[in-house]
Amino acid sequence: MESCDVRGLSFGYGDELLLSDISFSLESGSITGIIGPNGAGKSTLLKLLNGILSPSTGSIEVGGVDVSDLTSRERAQRIGYVPQEELVTFPYSVRMMVAFGRHPYATGQGRETPEDTAAIEQALKLTGIDHLANRSCDSLSGGELHRVLLARTVAQDTGILMLDEPNAFLDIKYQIQVFDLISKLRAQHGKTILCVTHDLNLAAQYFERILLLTDGRIVEDGAPAEVLKTEILERHYGIGVDVHTMNGVPFVHARRSDPI
Repeated sequence: MESCDVRGLSFGYGDELLLSDISFSLESGSITGIIGPNGAGKSTLLKLLNGILSPSTGSIEVGGVDVSDLTSRERAQRIGYVPQEELVTFPYSVRMMVAFGRHPYATGQGRETPEDTAAIEQALKLTGIDHLANRSCDSLSGGELHRVLLARTVAQDTGILMLDEPNAFLDIKYQIQVFDLISKLRAQHGKTILCVTHDLNLAAQYFERILLLTDGRIVEDGAPAEVLKTEILERHYGIGVDVHTMNGVPFVHARRSDPI
């Protein structure tokens, strides 16, 4: 289990600041969602936390260790990242793609260890793609490939798992299956989860805490019932919404702007 502490994080290109003074902490074994309108900085924030981008100011600590002091291999052993999308240009098999998740643990011999095999097989089964193991990744649908990327990160077996719109390209059945899996990884495997999504109703059902980003800043931070309120969502999304409660969970209904 891993914790994560972000303090005063800012990032930009030239004079354009995309993220400003971002601070929050993730407790070990917690599940947190990030929501916000397009262009708010959600994906950029995940890329900063995963070392794909370097912050202009601020610090990121994992388990009390500043990530700038970690090698890329050490970071990859502690933080797993599922991107919003990834271009696959080589016909790797699904199993081989999932096996890449074990790269941070590779020995100099480059052979698959029994631990690697067990992690790969478990990841294939947990994500429900074991029947695709021998398929070529370039023959998959967008939804199938997204599940392969998730399986690769599950095989990586890190304490922290960060996901950028894991329900993208998926039909409603697989969206629920993916979020059920994320919840299971947290509840049964002790993973610390940070997940970006545009689906406010899935966020309400699955996350215990929600961060709302607007214009590169965290403007709301709290439980779903505290963040998913009509006045808050209308202010930051610029659209009329109705929020109801179903089985104790907020349900967000966006009103069409041109009522009949």
